Amino acid sequence: MSNEVNNGLESYLSAQLDRAVTVVGLSRPTATGFSADTMIIEIDFASAEPDSMDEPPRRLVVQAVPKGPALFEDYDLRRTFRVQQALAGTDVPAASMRWLCEDTRWIGTPFYVMDFVAGRVPPDRPPYHVEGWLFDSPIAQRAAIWNSGIEAMAKLHRLPMDGFEFLAEGKQTNVARQRIRRWRTFGEELGANAEVSVLAALEALGQATPEPGPLSVHWGDAKLGNMMFQGGDVAAILDWELCGLSVGEEDLAHWMAVDWLLSDALGNPALEGLPRPAISIANYESMLGRPVVGIEWWFAFAAVRMGLIFQRHAVQTRRRSGSADALRPNVIVPHLGPLLDGSTWKGYCAG
Repeated sequence: MSNEVNNGLESYLSAQLDRAVTVVGLSRPTATGFSADTMIIEIDFASAEPDSMDEPPRRLVVQAVPKGPALFEDYDLRRTFRVQQALAGTDVPAASMRWLCEDTRWIGTPFYVMDFVAGRVPPDRPPYHVEGWLFDSPIAQRAAIWNSGIEAMAKLHRLPMDGFEFLAEGKQTNVARQRIRRWRTFGEELGANAEVSVLAALEALGQATPEPGPLSVHWGDAKLGNMMFQGGDVAAILDWELCGLSVGEEDLAHWMAVDWLLSDALGNPALEGLPRPAISIANYESMLGRPVVGIEWWFAFAAVRMGLIFQRHAVQTRRRSGSADALRPNVIVPHLGPLLDGSTWKGYCAG
């Protein structure tokens, strides 16, 4: 545990709660995610005082902007905090937000604090298709967990826009073209370390974007491994760093693209019991109340976007370590041709 972080959090929480707080435990999840710095902290109080109705739980989660070379150039912590705060009172499961701190004097970087949500997250590393608690669950429970995730995502996309206007990014007439521009910039920022084949695939996708659809609140990093489950139900949707407004298809396709990556792309047999894409799409359409549009394009885009993220992650990891070693191979590159011609999508649907 870093003394700087530990002491800073104690000072900050003591100031917020107006009583002496001690951080007695700090851990970081390792099974999923590599963007923001997430810390689970256990707190205690220096003096025994009567219980108060507004006393926070003894376990909290701190999400902080990472120090040093990071996955993203800019972390809009205020935006991430506000979207989760705005979900309070809706039927979308999300953690309760406590405090946003943009002052770097406490732990050296901006952060926010939210309530800890009990439950389990399907792991990315190793993939839930090959081991872990979901792998060990009964087949019927696996399907229930998957379907619960799809339902929670549809609830998000059904929300009225009132209260989420701050997510708008100018005039979003064609979000697909906007995404192409944004991720082109993201990939090109690596300069000589950019993966040109992935950028070329992005340009190819930009030549045939799907028709614009109705905008909804956009999760941004939709996947099974960004959800907390209690039994077969979603307890909280996690990781909102890429939130915004978009068509629901972007989240749904990304959810399935990550599942494809963790199974087919890595050579792992698909976990028995998880509903296939046709069933998931039909369930989602039923809950959303409209048919999906351009889902194959959004699936290919999600995979190409992952290729850009993997490249940047590899570069930033090397920078942090000070190594001069060659970058590890980008797992998306061998799949670019089949992704663009639609055969990857067809294979995933038929699997």
